[in-house]
Amino acid sequence: MEQRLDRSYLPVWLQDAGYDTYIIGKFLNQYQERARYQPQGYFPRGWSHFEALPHENTYTLNKPCFALNGQRRECYAGQYQTDLIRDKALALIRWVGWLPAVVSACAA
Repeated sequence: MEQRLDRSYLPVWLQDAGYDTYIIGKFLNQYQERARYQPQGYFPRGWSHFEALPHENTYTLNKPCFALNGQRRECYAGQYQTDLIRDKALALIRWVGWLPAVVSACAA
C-alpha cells in the first residue's frame, strides 16, 4: 500500500457506484508486513468492512488473527481458519440484514 495502489481499483470503483464492499480473509500477500508505511488504523480504500488476515498469520490455520478495519489484531487460538472465515461471513450477512446482489467468495 506504500505505492498507494488502493486509490483506483475494483473496490473503490464499486463504492463510487454506490455499492457496499466487504472482505473477510486473505487480502494481499504481505498485507501489514511493513506496517511502518501504514498509519495506525489504516486499511485499504474501497471497503465498507475490511477484516483481513495479517501477513504473518495468513497461513496459520489453527490460530488465525484478523485485523478489523486496520485496528489491532484479534487472534482465535484453537479455531480453524476456514471455519472462522465462514462464521464471520455469515455473521456479517446477518448484521447487514440482506445478501448483497454481488457476492464474491474465494478460498485458497
